[in-house]
Amino acid sequence: MRVSSGRSEKRIAKALEVTAYRSDGSSLPNGIFTENVSRHGARIVTTSELELGGTIEIHLPYGGFRLHGRVVYCQPLFGGKFAVGVVIQDRNQRES
Repeated sequence: MRVSSGRSEKRIAKALEVTAYRSDGSSLPNGIFTENVSRHGARIVTTSELELGGTIEIHLPYGGFRLHGRVVYCQPLFGGKFAVGVVIQDRNQRES
């Protein structure tokens, strides 16, 4: 019998360093990276605890793309880091 993971789509393991900003424009500390990504979301690792339901803007290092998303979970990890689940709400906007 197959057990559902609760995901509606497959995620791809992809470690990519990104920069990110809270909705108030303040930047998150350097060293943020993705653990996995999908068309509709990502799991990022950061040293900042983020508020559930809060918004975040992720800047990808290549192509000048920005992604706007909503925080759906924030789990503590070892070493003072947090795993953050982000649902992408607006994607593929190029920076001006």
